[in-house]
This record gives sequence, structure tokens and C-alpha cells, in this order.
Amino acid sequence: MAALALLLVAGTTGCASGGSPPGDGPCVPRLEVSPAKAAPGETVTISSDDSCATAPPSGGWRVGAGHVGDGDPIATVSTTETFDGYFRATLALAVDFPTGESYVAVIDWDVGDCDDTASCAGPSDTFQVAE
Repeated sequence: MAALALLLVAGTTGCASGGSPPGDGPCVPRLEVSPAKAAPGETVTISSDDSCATAPPSGGWRVGAGHVGDGDPIATVSTTETFDGYFRATLALAVDFPTGESYVAVIDWDVGDCDDTASCAGPSDTFQVAE
């Protein structure tokens, strides 16, 4: 849970170098959720216009959504989309998805090679869920 909190905080800071050309150092793509305000039961689209030379893990990326502060994602979807400047995934919010500030994140983003002096950012964004 602490790692997810770090992922969300770090993913929203200026440390992300989204849009960097492949081979130009670390790259963390910036995610965008549309619509920015959704209702329980609706579908959101997660996208990124950034290009990063990071291949999806076997089985694809796991993109998850949850209520900020509640820990683990409530809804997830897998996708083999790459961060080639055209990343798109859709995620259905359950009818009982909690309202309030929520997040989306690539929950299997590898931060394993992150040392203690670097930001261990991962792709994420926040959005609102309201009736």
C-alpha cells in the first residue's frame, strides 16, 4: 500500500520524463483519464501521448483504478498496448465504485531498479467519481 501511495505521489510530480525519445534516459509516461469526472458504472479511457521504449510485461500492463487513500485498485484491466504515443485503454467502473478523488495507475510498472536517491515514479493520474 505504501508503494502505491509513493507511485501516485511521484507519478504526479515533475520527475516524470514523459515524451523522452527512446534511449534518452528513464521515461515515465504521463497518463490522462477521460472523462475527468465519471459516475459509478461508467467507463473511463486512460491514455498517454508519451513515447517510452518500455515493452509490456508478459500478459500485458495491468491498469487499475481505485479510491485515493484506500490502497489497492478496485477495478483493473490488462492491455498489451505500448507507450508509443498512442496508448489507450478503457476501464469500467463498478456501479458501487466509491465516489470522491480516485486514481488510475499502471500497477505493474517496474520500479525495481530505482535507487534510494531517485524518484520511483510510475504512470498515474487522478480523476473524480461522482453520482
